[in-house]
Amino acid sequence: MRLRRALTAILPALAGLAGWTGAASPEADLRWPEAYFPELTEVLRLAVAEAPRLEILRERMREQEGEARVMESWRRLRVDSNVRLLGAYEMRTDIDDRFRSTVHGNVQAAKPLYHWNRLENQSAIGQLRRELGEIEFERGGRHHLAEVRRAFLEWVLAGERIAVLKRSTEVAESLLNYERGLLEIGRGTEASVMELEARLLEGRERLAHQERERARLERRLEELTGVPGVVSAHRGTEFPEVETLDLNGLEMLARRLSGRGAEHSPGVRFEEKMREIEDRRYAIASRNRYPRLDFVTGIYTDQIEAFDRSDFALRMQYFAGVQVSWNLFDGRRTEGEKMAALARRRVHELQADTERERMGAETAGLLDELEFTVRQLSARMTRADLLRRRADHLDEQAERGLASARERLEARLDYEDTRLRVLEARAQYLVHLMHLTALHTTDPWLQETP
Repeated sequence: MRLRRALTAILPALAGLAGWTGAASPEADLRWPEAYFPELTEVLRLAVAEAPRLEILRERMREQEGEARVMESWRRLRVDSNVRLLGAYEMRTDIDDRFRSTVHGNVQAAKPLYHWNRLENQSAIGQLRRELGEIEFERGGRHHLAEVRRAFLEWVLAGERIAVLKRSTEVAESLLNYERGLLEIGRGTEASVMELEARLLEGRERLAHQERERARLERRLEELTGVPGVVSAHRGTEFPEVETLDLNGLEMLARRLSGRGAEHSPGVRFEEKMREIEDRRYAIASRNRYPRLDFVTGIYTDQIEAFDRSDFALRMQYFAGVQVSWNLFDGRRTEGEKMAALARRRVHELQADTERERMGAETAGLLDELEFTVRQLSARMTRADLLRRRADHLDEQAERGLASARERLEARLDYEDTRLRVLEARAQYLVHLMHLTALHTTDPWLQETP
């Protein structure tokens, strides 16, 4: 199969850095569910604004922004001061014992001059961590909004199931009344009436189950969005016609995706940023034992006392100069830090490769699922059309006494059940397409990072 060959070609293409060839963009064939459900747009807007999980991710971003500012501050001028006021009882051999007070104070400013790029690397680590916060927001937000979209599709599908079960129940009730009428005039059988009653009770039980399931999904959407009654205004939403790709379209999409690479993936970008951080840490550790040069200046005050007298003089010193700090021996700490940084760097390289391979395998799997769903949807639509015509034909025969109520009911239930399976296949198609779209494009609701 040509599509199968295209799917298998994706794996090596996504696994390597050099696989990106600038192929034609597949965005035209990648769709989000809100393209078919305008009501979902409002739900997603509320989720982005109110969802507690996304608010936590925003606070994590602010935390990383604060940490980046802390690391940048070490490169700038720093001013410290302290004043000490003491009251003490002094015992001396040259004068009488006495109570006295002392005042000491100083102000010192320091500015790094040359630290062998250690501070620059430290500041760069802070900026990289800020970018990691943005990636984590994108990755977590993508997963969260996918849950919102899927729960909404399931909620709409549950509504369709309820509508189908209500129609089936109404048909069963009408046929049961018709069969009871026949029994009263001696043309029907008690067994037929009892069978229809059992079918009616079964349908009501299934209806109650679906109503409970839809209420559960509604609560789930409220939890995901943080908004009570978030879908209460969309209860009449129905499943629309979904334009699906044919097998040739899926094959072309697979070929275009094979040339995109995986460097836009949040997982790959996260590991690459972490690898760069470890490179910076290694550079810092490798210069731990190099001398560091700082400029210092300030004011220092203290008291000078005379011998055999209680008098004292206040002394104030102004100073400015260069300070050299040199770590001559650190007990092999530097060697351990370098070893640890290299090991972590290698881990992140391997995890980035694993993420690329996972993305390639997931892409191939999703395309495979889409192919199966397209075939399944086509078969179910054909079967639903046949069962609809069969049910209409049995209705006509029943009016002429050529078909029983049980046959009419079974035909109508078969049609409604198959029609529902068509909707389920459409929902499954949208879910697979959503995951494929999220895997290869940026979620439009997360492009503007708050």
